[in-house]
Amino acid sequence: MSKRAYGTGNVSDLGDGIFQLKYRPPWANKPNYKRIKIEGKNPRKQADAALGDWVKELDALKEKPVKLSIQKLHDLLIADYRRNDQASTEDTSKKFKKHLSVYFANHDMNDTDDDVVEEYMDGKKKGSKAVKGLRNGTINRHVSWLQRALKIARKKGLTKAIFEVKKLDERDGIRQGFVSYEEYMAILLKLAAHLQMLWCFAYYWGIRKGELLKLRWEWIMPYLADDEPIFKVPGFDPKTKERITKNGEPHTLPLYMPEMREFLKLALSTRTSDCPFVFQYRGERLKSPRTGFENARREANLEHIMIHDMRRTAIRNMVKAGIPEKKAMQISGHLTRSIFDRYDITTEDDAIESGVTMREHNLQKQQNVTSKNKLVVKLVVNSKEKDSEVVQ
Repeated sequence: MSKRAYGTGNVSDLGDGIFQLKYRPPWANKPNYKRIKIEGKNPRKQADAALGDWVKELDALKEKPVKLSIQKLHDLLIADYRRNDQASTEDTSKKFKKHLSVYFANHDMNDTDDDVVEEYMDGKKKGSKAVKGLRNGTINRHVSWLQRALKIARKKGLTKAIFEVKKLDERDGIRQGFVSYEEYMAILLKLAAHLQMLWCFAYYWGIRKGELLKLRWEWIMPYLADDEPIFKVPGFDPKTKERITKNGEPHTLPLYMPEMREFLKLALSTRTSDCPFVFQYRGERLKSPRTGFENARREANLEHIMIHDMRRTAIRNMVKAGIPEKKAMQISGHLTRSIFDRYDITTEDDAIESGVTMREHNLQKQQNVTSKNKLVVKLVVNSKEKDSEVVQ
């Protein structure tokens, strides 16, 4: 690796046609870095020429650019998310502030480089005595947010900062857990009354918790008296334009198990009519089941189980029951290429047919369970107090 004279910057050949330019202009406290891809003859000569042009560009600034705060990057990123109607906008904003904003609170993001980002990644991976380290996939997501925000800032002429770091291996963090029927029952009977139907629906449908909590009575009422009732979930709320499903596509959910229907009847009789949401707590929309679920799994001595395990469980059970993978994915809402095949769309009849198949499969499986566990709803109602006032 050869170096240029002091004060003129230097060029590093990183291989595969990638060159890193380094130069500290008079107004900077530390060097600036820039990576370029060069093809063709005399790549080193081209890199030296690029450095010369870059040095002139930085020197022409004459003074350090206005400080770029992490808050500014947050605002740019979230504005871009909203512009593209991304479903995870609010969640991304919350986590960005919790992690990146706190860490880089006093940092000038114009000085962002590989070393700075790698220090952040190492710190989040290690954690502290009070806070457990984050998973590799979570850290990679934070880094991608930062890269995207800086890219937007560069387009707006707010910075020239850039970094390229190797993402962490996410394979070790992939969960493979499933929930057996016995485990499902054990936790169900430990849950508070207002969380039991949510746990039941998650087990049989495998849809995302966020989508479950958005379910409205108006999406089931027209079909409630049908032999095979269904929820017709729109991709977007027609009134608020809020995204309901992750991909923005309508979703048909068959209410195929007897306990699902019994839970729904109980919820219908105890709901607060002013609240349009199916999952309620004290007359208002249920916001989060996390605390109640953690208490229940601890009491059931099943702390290894996570709510997200239900997605894998439901898919596995549907496939075992003989439901084609594409139809199973339609119920659970998993994003696969087959789901988006515009020439082979899963119909409402497919969802109902899948529900009938699943009911037969699950009822057969439950014949091997004790009679105590068969009477799910009866046990649940007798063991829990009603949390919602009864609608007269």
